[in-house]
Amino acid sequence: MFESGIDAQAFREVIKFAAGRITAEEAHLNSLDAALGDGDHGITMQLGFEAVLAKLGELDAQAGMDRLLDEAGMAFMAATGGASGVVFGKMFMAAARSLKGFARLGPREFKFFLKAMESSVSSAGKARLGDKTVLDAVAGAGESISDSEDTLLGAVTKAATAAEAAAERTSNMICRVGRASRLGERSLGHPDPGAVSFSIILRAMADWLAARQGGPGGVISVLKAL
Repeated sequence: MFESGIDAQAFREVIKFAAGRITAEEAHLNSLDAALGDGDHGITMQLGFEAVLAKLGELDAQAGMDRLLDEAGMAFMAATGGASGVVFGKMFMAAARSLKGFARLGPREFKFFLKAMESSVSSAGKARLGDKTVLDAVAGAGESISDSEDTLLGAVTKAATAAEAAAERTSNMICRVGRASRLGERSLGHPDPGAVSFSIILRAMADWLAARQGGPGGVISVLKAL
């Protein structure tokens, strides 16, 4: 049904599903952050997506994907404090600009979407690859997709798997930016919470698509998140 891509109405449902997955992982994300920061990353993500859901409820049913993401980004930043709120909010807004004028999100547009997010994190967070940030997961996701990818599910599944692997690899990195950078080598052995959050969002998107195309494990994953 969604092999070639999804329209704005389906994309709205994807955002809602990802919000539910983040809420389910709040405690886990907090525990990851406790090793590196204030232990509130899960709370930040949950509050941000709660605000996103509220904003989506206010938007016209005919709102395009770019409008949905732009409003989501602004709502996320307004509801959260600290670096994570700004980084994720700006990522959503950058993705919105990349989709301006597109009625559907297909493999090609999804690659634009990830590239815009990567550029946003680089500029907003002043991060580089290997600094143990969400950038490592975003870049890993983008690099996993070839120009010849012919289905959105295939592209998102590859991106989600790559983001998960990249997030796990941040455990072997020393944090170079942000508050956790003061820990130095003590930051080793702990994955970056932002990178993990990003991988959760992409996996939720892949599961949503798989469930509606009969992909392996998709229905089970969706039911577990409900």
